[in-house]
Amino acid sequence: MAKNHGTKGKRDRAPRSKQTVEWLREQIEAQHPGFNPVLEMIAIAKKEGRTKEDLATFDLLAQIAPYTQPKLKSVELTGQGEDGELVLRWER
Repeated sequence: MAKNHGTKGKRDRAPRSKQTVEWLREQIEAQHPGFNPVLEMIAIAKKEGRTKEDLATFDLLAQIAPYTQPKLKSVELTGQGEDGELVLRWER
């Protein structure tokens, strides 16, 4: 009898390496200069009379976006600095 080892049927997924993501970004830019899935998603969201094809395209773009756009981290609002200026801090 095979042991489960706690995976519960989940398949192993290789982490995306920075080199792989960078290579993919370069390939997309070479074949589709200026392509930005986030801007395309915004255009679809603003479009009136969206079709099923538009929604399918939106979903596809949402899956592509993490490979082409860096993920943004949370921004912490810390309060006011000197002279009432607003201070924002974020991690890179």
